[in-house]
Amino acid sequence: MPDKHNFTPKGMNDMSDMRGIDTQVRKRRRRVFKEVANLAYTSQNLKDDCEALPYKIVDYDTTDYLDSVYRDRAIIREQIRLAMGMSLRPENRDRPGHLTEGIEESNIDEKYYEPPLMQVIPSACNACPVNQFEVTDTCMGCLAHPCREVCPVGAMTMVNGKSFIDQDKCIKCGKCKAVCPYDAISHRERPCKKACGINAIESDKHGRAVINSELCVSCGQCMVSCPFGAIADKSQIFQLIRALQSGRMIIAQVAPSFAGQFGPKVTPDMFKTALKELGFAEVYETAIGADMGCVAEAEHYVREVATGKQAFALTSCCPSWAMMAKNLFPETIDKISNELTPMVATARVIKEKHPDVEWDFTILKSGPLGGDQQMGSRIVDGEIDYLFFFTDPMTLQPHDTDVKALTRLAGVENIVFCCNRSTADHIISSPLFVDPTYERTIPDYTGYTKRFENKPVVAEAVESAKKRKKKRG
Repeated sequence: MPDKHNFTPKGMNDMSDMRGIDTQVRKRRRRVFKEVANLAYTSQNLKDDCEALPYKIVDYDTTDYLDSVYRDRAIIREQIRLAMGMSLRPENRDRPGHLTEGIEESNIDEKYYEPPLMQVIPSACNACPVNQFEVTDTCMGCLAHPCREVCPVGAMTMVNGKSFIDQDKCIKCGKCKAVCPYDAISHRERPCKKACGINAIESDKHGRAVINSELCVSCGQCMVSCPFGAIADKSQIFQLIRALQSGRMIIAQVAPSFAGQFGPKVTPDMFKTALKELGFAEVYETAIGADMGCVAEAEHYVREVATGKQAFALTSCCPSWAMMAKNLFPETIDKISNELTPMVATARVIKEKHPDVEWDFTILKSGPLGGDQQMGSRIVDGEIDYLFFFTDPMTLQPHDTDVKALTRLAGVENIVFCCNRSTADHIISSPLFVDPTYERTIPDYTGYTKRFENKPVVAEAVESAKKRKKKRG
């Protein structure tokens, strides 16, 4: 865990200059998405067509960028899996892991991606130096050698008339680079690690990058910074196309940033028309919810901060920011806004404007306002099979007793219940989670509920109650 007191969002300031450049990494990513979308629209034999896709994309004998076409295709295979919402295949399996393993579970019109969201493709990672200073060929071997004079640990020596850094001694202070008059000392950093503001990028035993999912907030800075395209997020483009093909009413909710994605010649009206041509029934801009959030946040500020009830307020519509703040600065949790994100607020507006549509989600009340009881009643009525109920362990819950009641009901009805991320990860990755033949055992409490049937004591109690009531009347 990084030192929270020294935390700086360096990923926001030291971003690679690749952003905005149409590199081979971007072109390949776009090609993979295009081919996956084409599978969803045209494939008659999904498994075979998917297995053939790496050969369709890498249809050449030699490669200008990687050491072989075989590695090229191996990387493409993993990128295809991620583009379809599936996880990478584990390395060194005891059994072969085919490209299409698990594809049937993804060939649906609604799917939550298999966590984690961000993954490093091992075969694509170049195992870049994490943090290393090196003397380049431009060293002039000058007489002054200021680099050697300023080194506090004696790591700089002379070899064949040129400066040389002993990596075992070097403490990465950068003083040598700062004083070199010829800028002959290079500072090599791993781009993904440099871009990550919370130090979630680590190394495996082979020196390749690996993401610590306990720290990662899924901001994507590492992905856009990797010049090898070795980091990718999971997509749901395949499932989205399946949803558009289902005949259901599918509404697109787009971020305001779409205005700058396609150049000045593409107007908002043209973009909306294009989405409708794809099959979306309506198009809403998330800015609707953002405006609503601004009003709510302003009211909260006037009511709480301006009056002195609260020292300050923290807010962001970015889930990654909220995760970072709660992980690294738990002491500020009570200052973080609980207002709806623009996406959720806009979704509620959409639902209100289309009351006749049978949506596949239900919005319950907040826990302290009775939402826990609403969930409890659905458990008892057999309407809930899985209950993922996350709470913040660092915050006092005003509805602790209700949460305990939910835990008891989940046990009584034998439904899957979890209250933390690790348990949820295990549940979602379990084969039983996607097994359509699995049926949970429903407990039979008939003996308990009928334990007083035909018992004189019950009849006597009822008769006694009637007499008391009659007497009072």
